[in-house]
Amino acid sequence: MRLETPNIIWHGTDLQRILSIDFHPHNTSFLTAGSSEDNIGFLKHWEYEIDSKDLTKFQVTYKRDLLGHESPVNCCRFSPDGKYIASASDDKMIIIWILRMGPIAFGSEERGLVWTKHHTMPCHREDILDLKWSADSKYIVSGSVDETVCIWQAESGKIVQTLNGHTHYVQGVTIDPLFEFITSQSSDRTVRVWQLLKNQAHNFKHLYTLKKMGNNQHKGISNVNSANNTPHFKSEAPSPERMVQEEPEANSDSYRLFLSEDQTPFFRRGSWSPCGSLLLLPAGQYRNCLLYTSDAADDLLCVDLGGRRIIKKK
Repeated sequence: MRLETPNIIWHGTDLQRILSIDFHPHNTSFLTAGSSEDNIGFLKHWEYEIDSKDLTKFQVTYKRDLLGHESPVNCCRFSPDGKYIASASDDKMIIIWILRMGPIAFGSEERGLVWTKHHTMPCHREDILDLKWSADSKYIVSGSVDETVCIWQAESGKIVQTLNGHTHYVQGVTIDPLFEFITSQSSDRTVRVWQLLKNQAHNFKHLYTLKKMGNNQHKGISNVNSANNTPHFKSEAPSPERMVQEEPEANSDSYRLFLSEDQTPFFRRGSWSPCGSLLLLPAGQYRNCLLYTSDAADDLLCVDLGGRRIIKKK
């Protein structure tokens, strides 16, 4: 497959930051979100049309701004069923948007289906950095600078549970497509895994925390390519015993799985595969115990890959 850049759509001035994008799951529209040059948040709705005879030819049309946030919009997501939009901002608000009949533009007499506010959900005490929908579009999970994870009921706009435990910003969250696990990744260099309690609709408990990995436990990793210092991974997944939950003893030979705050972008947004079998976690670091020296530059940046089999063994 070859990727081409058939067109570039300029997004306002050079000082506008695009922090999130998302495509509608069922039609030809998408969202962009971020902040303007005066640090005011924006959420823009677009539509595109592709030439069926030449896929490199397409047209993008700006539709409208969704007005409601007062600060930078860090994340925007269509619900999987396409009926809602959720947006999260530095103004500590999550806004749920829904399609209703209304003026297609400000001051216009022409009416049509437009995205309008459905719920405004204040809960977090600080900036909200990420949110995810459940596969059935009934729940939203959000993470914040206030070090908490919140679970929301989308239709009512009410919070159903707050998860505590991180000691720094929660920079990314995921929901298992099968709605059995939630993960939260923080700049405290940990990933916390939460499991749904049996016979309960939306009550999660802390299962365990990923922090460190033992240097002498590399069952799933083969030798490093000396030409480019790149690790090669075997097909066998690492066992859960490789993931060290508690702080090691002073003389233990282990290292942290995730980068510190000053070595990675501000967001740490992981993702599940659609089938729920694999979990990708960003901001990872890999240390080859055979080549490692005390120089931290020997650590390789990576994305950590985990599997449902690993999590369920815990």
